[in-house]
Amino acid sequence: MDSNMATEKADEKEVANRNEEKRSVKIMKTVLVYAVQFSVGYFVAILGPCLLDFQLLLSTTLQTTTLLFTSRSSGYLIGSFLWGASLDKYDNQLILGICLLGAAISVAFVPWCSQFVLIVVVTIVWGFFTGGLETGGNIVCLKIWGEDAEPVHQGLYFSFALGSTLAPLLAGPFLTPIETGSNSTDLTDNITQCTDKLLHNMTTLNDTEELNCQQEASGELWVPFTILACIHFLLCIPYFIIFMRDGCSAVLPKSCKVTAEHLTTSKKNYKFRIYKMAILVLLFLLSFFYISHEVVYGGFIFTFSVEYNFHFSVKEASYLNSAFWGSYAVARALGIPTATVLSPRTMLIIDFCGLCTASTLLASLGGTFVEVLWGATILLGFSMGTFFSSTISWGNRYIELTGKSMATFTMAAALAEILLPWFVAFLVDQYDLMMVMYVTFSLTMSATFCYIIMQIIGSCHGERSREVKSNGNVETGSDKDNANTCSEMAIVNTSYVTTNE
Repeated sequence: MDSNMATEKADEKEVANRNEEKRSVKIMKTVLVYAVQFSVGYFVAILGPCLLDFQLLLSTTLQTTTLLFTSRSSGYLIGSFLWGASLDKYDNQLILGICLLGAAISVAFVPWCSQFVLIVVVTIVWGFFTGGLETGGNIVCLKIWGEDAEPVHQGLYFSFALGSTLAPLLAGPFLTPIETGSNSTDLTDNITQCTDKLLHNMTTLNDTEELNCQQEASGELWVPFTILACIHFLLCIPYFIIFMRDGCSAVLPKSCKVTAEHLTTSKKNYKFRIYKMAILVLLFLLSFFYISHEVVYGGFIFTFSVEYNFHFSVKEASYLNSAFWGSYAVARALGIPTATVLSPRTMLIIDFCGLCTASTLLASLGGTFVEVLWGATILLGFSMGTFFSSTISWGNRYIELTGKSMATFTMAAALAEILLPWFVAFLVDQYDLMMVMYVTFSLTMSATFCYIIMQIIGSCHGERSREVKSNGNVETGSDKDNANTCSEMAIVNTSYVTTNE
């Protein structure tokens, strides 16, 4: 009797130790994913504040310089698609490690490219590897925490917002000071002066002196990009260590590859496939409109505040830019406990109320009153904070989100970064910088309309329910081991029910 009790206690202790070890591994991997998202947020926000310096460095117009957004996003689009498909087949730690290493190398070269064609190629490579980081981070988070991932997802995007907030602050001291007021308010004059100096001394100026002139015009632009490269490089090391520790099992177990056989009859139904496709298309559009807010406002508010009516200094513009991303980060921090109380639908409705209010104020009064500009900027950032993570949580309640499904979100983000900067720069050149505010308002209205349609379709079909058991049988032996392996590598298979029945 005593020996049996001792054995039971030993078994319970062993089980407790295993559970604690698994939880420690989960927390460690989650912290790493948070750090990766921090670097992705830095990636998104760093180009906007540096846009004027790149214009000086390359001696181009604003519209031409904004093609850097397009080139970076083109690589991001391709990377999101290819890495998203790979995440369903290969070890996620290996893919994240490769993407981090590739991003570290490419971003380190960006500020040293003085030729436009060269910097376009480098930013495409940079975006290609970063596309895998965002898709991989979301998938790893879902795989680690499963149906408990909603508050963790809010924390994931809080890390993203933190990186976006710090990027302008870190870049600001190393950017070229721009004189305002009576001395000089036109950036084109600065570019022309540098270009004239080069042309005037063309016969005596060697290549080294020309490069020095460009570097002097662009300040110490290499510093903020080197910081990001170091972050990427330091993060890739633990991912390679985890991959090698796990035995280099790069390919998913066969039992995980045949999970499609366990899909329920409802999934095979033609109507369900149409429903799933409709939800994915609407999620794509909603993500596109949302990311367009980030691209347009986060990328152009610095330029708007410097060159429009207010003529902010570089320091003041950096503060405004950081106020936008800072409120964005605060909202995501508050979203962590809020997600445990409110449903994704409720959080999205609150976000839309704030977005509509802020964009309306910016479009009507944002170019006239500096107080409105500051207040609406903070409200816009705060309203956008929990939007993307709530959208993912909403989608995961209605359809199964795999690597390919998650690529839908990141591809929408990439497409927004490709199209919107060029489009907005074109409008700015044709009219004025207030077009930034008008486009922001239009995007808000489009996103609101898209969400209403998506919610109606989702409510009519109903949320999906998770099955704990497979075919009503309790898993034992090797089947249980296979299920445990798959639970770490793929999203749990689900069936769908109509809640209104």
